[in-house]
Amino acid sequence: KQNKTDNPVYPVFTPTTQTALRRWIEKSGKRNNDYLFTREKPRTSQPITAGFYRTLIKQWVRSIGLPPHDYSAHSLRRSKAIFMYNRGVTVELIGKLLGHTSSAATIFYLGIDEKEAKLTALNHDVFNLKQRPKNTKIPNLTEQQIDVLAARIWDRLKFNLSNKFDETTNRGIK
Repeated sequence: KQNKTDNPVYPVFTPTTQTALRRWIEKSGKRNNDYLFTREKPRTSQPITAGFYRTLIKQWVRSIGLPPHDYSAHSLRRSKAIFMYNRGVTVELIGKLLGHTSSAATIFYLGIDEKEAKLTALNHDVFNLKQRPKNTKIPNLTEQQIDVLAARIWDRLKFNLSNKFDETTNRGIK
């Protein structure tokens, strides 16, 4: 459960993670009732604290030559969520995995803003028969340019819907 909200979190271990954990459990001699990660060598010691975990992350990052101030335990959690979002996983499902209570909280957490939403809409033009590749970005557009393009799409949509409506009503279909 999350400390802040008391909501359940659904950890998922990839096959790679499962293999690494199996190796760790075997090497460390852990048993079913032991904490998986402890600060001391004896298998019966207490679990690591959040503060100790944060310190470990900083040490690991520093040991591979990256600036530790750019990485944290939280940034690693958020990176996985953003990776999933960029691969097309729905905000609702990501929120469920993170233990969020609303989609709005997940949207905020992922840093999705209005500009990104408009860019995404522009990349999914229903009038373009050629499907654009996934994650196509329209480079360096200002908010005003995005608004102009969105208005053009809406004008085209209104025109096409108006024509369809006229065709169906002229045939007596209501």
